[in-house]
Amino acid sequence: MIIRGARQVGKTWLVHDLARRHNKSLIELNFEKRPDFIDLFTENEPEKILVNIEAEFDIHINLEECILFLDEIQAAPEIFSKLRWFKEDIPKLQVIAAGSLLEFTLNTFQFSMPVGRITYFYLEQISFFEFILAHGKDSLYKKLCMPDICKKNKIPESLHKKCLNLYYEYCVVGGMPEVVNNWVQNKNIREWLYYFDKFLINNKASLIVILESKSISPLRNIGSNSISKIVLELLDTIILF
Repeated sequence: MIIRGARQVGKTWLVHDLARRHNKSLIELNFEKRPDFIDLFTENEPEKILVNIEAEFDIHINLEECILFLDEIQAAPEIFSKLRWFKEDIPKLQVIAAGSLLEFTLNTFQFSMPVGRITYFYLEQISFFEFILAHGKDSLYKKLCMPDICKKNKIPESLHKKCLNLYYEYCVVGGMPEVVNNWVQNKNIREWLYYFDKFLINNKASLIVILESKSISPLRNIGSNSISKIVLELLDTIILF
């Protein structure tokens, strides 16, 4: 399984929570923090790769009780083609990969895509309905999920105003989990600006690294029609705002 999505939408947290809820041992390799881990996958035989991982972490891998988590896999695109061997040779081992800005990797790196052997999921930011749940308004959420909610005169005016106020709040706060969590707990606009600004700066930095790694440089001199330049300018505008 490969989980795609923007940075800080909760991909890593989701895998950690999955392992915790199902009492699985999580074997985590982060290729952005430890690019040297890529060398553990030089073999095409999954059994030998697992021997390398066991030696690296000084552990024993029980296939049915472990999850192999390959985080920030966009930093190790050569590993994509090896995922098929895990599905074919070691089907009992659960393998999950996660990465951001994978579109750049999938479009520019030459490798044999293991079609039909990998399940892809795209993790988006928190939706408006999840934003309501984050505020602890479970009863309102259930009301909005009723089948006949879209029919006329089914929402009392007071509830309609309440939903609008929450929606306006959602439009300002956004749907990034860390930002939303801080906002729900503190309702402090200064703290919200801090977390929101941190999120934007981190994503801008990640985008610059990806673009430069794909030989789209120098960034300050890219063409006026370049989508990459437009994205960077938009991020600058939002940060200044």
